[in-house]
Amino acid sequence: MPQQPNTPAQQTDLPDETIILREIGKDEARQEIIELFRSGRPLDQADLADELALELRLVMEICAELLAEGVVVFYDDDRG
Repeated sequence: MPQQPNTPAQQTDLPDETIILREIGKDEARQEIIELFRSGRPLDQADLADELALELRLVMEICAELLAEGVVVFYDDDRG
């Protein structure tokens, strides 16, 4: 009899979730990121990647550039 899975990674009853990422140019991704920031909602890099269906690495790279250019600023919500 086959051995039953005993770790979460091996369990077969976990829900399947497929994430489809778009392949777009960096300039287009940059414009879409800026537009989302203009919405005024607080967003982190993971939010941007999820909403735009982009690779997190690309979003992080673009956000670092926007930060260095002064286009965006980080907001620390832990401040009193």
